[in-house]
Amino acid sequence: MRPLHLKMTAFGPFSTMESIDFSTLGDNPLFLINGPTGSGKTTILDAICFALYGKTTGDERDGAQMRCDLATAETLCEVTFEFELKGCRYRICRVPEQQRPKARGEGVTEQKPTAKLIEISENGDEILLVAAKVSDATRELEALTGLSVDQFRQVMILPQGKFRQLLLAESAEREKIFSKLFQTHIYKQLESRLKDQAAQVRRDREALHQQQQGILETIEVESAEELAAEITELQPQVETALAVKRQAEAAFLDNTKCLQQGEALWKEFDQFEQAEAELKQLNQQQTQIEQQRQQLENALEAEKLRPLFVEQHRCSAEGERSKKKQHELHRQLKLDEEALQQAQQQSPQTEGIIKEQDCCKAELVQLGEQREKLAQFETLRRQCTDLQQRMAALTQLTQLREKEQHLQQLKKLTTLATDLLRMTRQLEHEKLAGQKLAKLLEHQTTTARQLELAWHCGQAAILAAELEAEQPCPVCGSLDHPAPAHSTEKLPSQSDLKKAREVL
Repeated sequence: MRPLHLKMTAFGPFSTMESIDFSTLGDNPLFLINGPTGSGKTTILDAICFALYGKTTGDERDGAQMRCDLATAETLCEVTFEFELKGCRYRICRVPEQQRPKARGEGVTEQKPTAKLIEISENGDEILLVAAKVSDATRELEALTGLSVDQFRQVMILPQGKFRQLLLAESAEREKIFSKLFQTHIYKQLESRLKDQAAQVRRDREALHQQQQGILETIEVESAEELAAEITELQPQVETALAVKRQAEAAFLDNTKCLQQGEALWKEFDQFEQAEAELKQLNQQQTQIEQQRQQLENALEAEKLRPLFVEQHRCSAEGERSKKKQHELHRQLKLDEEALQQAQQQSPQTEGIIKEQDCCKAELVQLGEQREKLAQFETLRRQCTDLQQRMAALTQLTQLREKEQHLQQLKKLTTLATDLLRMTRQLEHEKLAGQKLAKLLEHQTTTARQLELAWHCGQAAILAAELEAEQPCPVCGSLDHPAPAHSTEKLPSQSDLKKAREVL
């Protein structure tokens, strides 16, 4: 922040308006505010702090108490501060709470505190950020500066009289003064918290150390280095055991896959049982199926006569019509014969009757032709009846073929069921083999561990057997050997241990 201009009216010791133009200092980073005691040097800092936050540099007086007692009643106490921050210019005008004369009538009224914040652009345009609300202006300035009023006091201003008191104070008193000046209580709290955390870390470390020692005692080793050496020594055995484990897992996965396939086949076996029942039923219907097959063959032959069947149907209808017409012609012929006899008796009408008789004869000829067609229609009708029977046989033969397909599926299911039984037996055999291998692995692991434990335990006895009086111990370096270790059991050799590992 760089101050540009400060204007104080009826503020502190100044009864009128006082203006300070900091821009005349140019780019000088340092300047001195000098003057006799009581001339108003601290008031300048109070005015800057009041303009920004509405509070003075100390907690002795608030903004409402900063009005000059010598100022006239009509003069309004206010502070206007213009400054530059992060390349932008701002102007804040703040009025504290005070008493002022009423605009009308006699007496005084209370002036509410106000604050107006303005941003000034490079071309001189003014942008109103806060119109009058004090809290909004303070919050906006805290956001711009990044400091609260306490932080501003601590970082920017050293209150008057505190420096000399600091120089003359004892160490403990100086610590209190620094704490009050720079608000270092937060660091005191931080130091106390860090001490608590350090103590907790030490306790955790001690607990982990005790836990580590307990684990080492449980596995009968004295130090982590000895444990690391044993781990390095046993690493080949572990790798061998892991290889065996991987092989067992692979075998287990294969067996699991066979089991899943067997379960799938078992489901198909259920379907096979149902299909086998249908097969028995189909075998009982074998004779009927043969008859239906013969009917199907006849129906296939009858299918070739379908066009004749259609033609027979049409001719049957036409034959019915011809029968009716023949019946009418017979009746008409009888009538004509009767008329002929009457005509012979009545000669004048003979010629007309003869003509009519000729017409009847022509119709009789046509009727004869219709009789021949009717005979053909009867033949076609019989053929159509045979065709219908063959069609029924064709339908039965189609059903027979579907049943034959079912029979083939049943045969496939029978084969699958046989495979299922074979794989189920193989799976049981593999499970038994896996269980035997697991028991054998467990036995060999126990044997190898016992040999290794006996070998490790016997190393102390072997070393103790080689100890000589007044000679340093190869382990601890002591010349005295009051209680050397010894073993009553036969100790395994390195070759026994290697053989056990190879077997494992």
